[in-house]
Amino acid sequence: MSTRTPDLRQRELGKIHLLAKRAGMDRDAYEHMLREVSGIPGLTSSKQLTPLGRGKVLDHLARITGAVDPNAGRPNNLAERPLLRKIGALLADSGRPWAYVTKAGKSGTSMVQRLAGVDALEFATDEGLLRIVAALEIDKKRRAR
Repeated sequence: MSTRTPDLRQRELGKIHLLAKRAGMDRDAYEHMLREVSGIPGLTSSKQLTPLGRGKVLDHLARITGAVDPNAGRPNNLAERPLLRKIGALLADSGRPWAYVTKAGKSGTSMVQRLAGVDALEFATDEGLLRIVAALEIDKKRRAR
């Protein structure tokens, strides 16, 4: 068992409690939701959930609260690519999640697909990443006005 596993479990449990509170659930509603979503009768605590069960509960709570995971779409090779870190900084500065550049918008394509010509940030060339940085810089200037 890796040393990251307990940390991940604690973060997931914290998110579950935060989203349940945001949804305005009292204790009875919370326990009922845990049993319904996990499919485990008699469940009274999120601590009893398996990793799969925690994922199901988190998905359900995110759906009903409208919460967006700011790290959804975050590239795996962020530490290795300075331009990806720059994109991350620009997104954080604007208060936008990674999904802003990785998920399809009204046009049916994502910013990554339009500007870098690939489906995921991990596979973009430096030239493609520079186009995304330029677009985010333009957006930053536009918001500053």
